[in-house]
Parts: sequence; C-alpha cells; structure tokens
Amino acid sequence: SVFNVGSIFRTAECLGISKIILCGITPSPQHPNMDKTAMGTHKLVAWESYPDTSKVLKNLHHQGYASYALETAEPAQDLYKSQLSLPLALVVGNESLGISNQVLQNCQNLLFIPVMGHKNSLNVGVATALALYHIICSV
Repeated sequence: SVFNVGSIFRTAECLGISKIILCGITPSPQHPNMDKTAMGTHKLVAWESYPDTSKVLKNLHHQGYASYALETAEPAQDLYKSQLSLPLALVVGNESLGISNQVLQNCQNLLFIPVMGHKNSLNVGVATALALYHIICSV
C-alpha cells in the first residue's frame, strides 16, 4: 500500500539507503497520498520504478549485488543468524500475498524475522525497518 511504501521511504532516508526500486504494482512517490506517510522523504531518497522484479534482480546480480528476500517461505533463514554481504538488495513483498514464487526463484537468499506471537509475519513496513536496521548495524 502507499502507506507501507511511505513508511519504507522514511526508514530508508533515516538510514541513508541509496535507492529504492519499486516494482510491479507498487505505488510510486507520485501517488497523491505518499506525502502523508513519507513526510517528504520520498523527495530525498532516489527511486526507480520497473514493471518486472525478476529482470531488476538479474540486472542487480550482474552489478554484483546479493539479493535477499524477506519472506516466511521455506527455506528462509533467520535474519539475525545470517551472514549478509554488501552490496545487497532487500526484496519485500505485497502485504497480503508476499513475494511471488517467480521472484523468490530469482533471489539468492531468503530471510525471515523470527516472531513469538500467533501470527507468522509482521507488517511489511515494520519488517523492512527491522531488517534494514539490522543490516546497517551488523554488516
């Protein structure tokens, strides 16, 4: 949703993330509601938009990026116990549907955030913030 994307822009700006790549049906910063949640950070973080996530991942791999999908699917590894390498692309999915199997197949690694409640996942904006903070602090 535009609200999750705005939240991700705020987190990215706070952490100095160089670029956000929006794929598929992800709302862009041009959406009229973006400013409500991004609070202007969508004007401070570089972004690009592409229709095909798998093509973007292949291009990033050719540029030397490692790709990590944040997903609860098997065989995802615990984010906090994984060795991560830079530069990296963190792939997050749709709030309801997650990341498609086609995109997961184009990611080099799958990561999950351990949870202790009944739900098996967090809101995508929250999960992205937790993952990015961990990556910045540990790599």
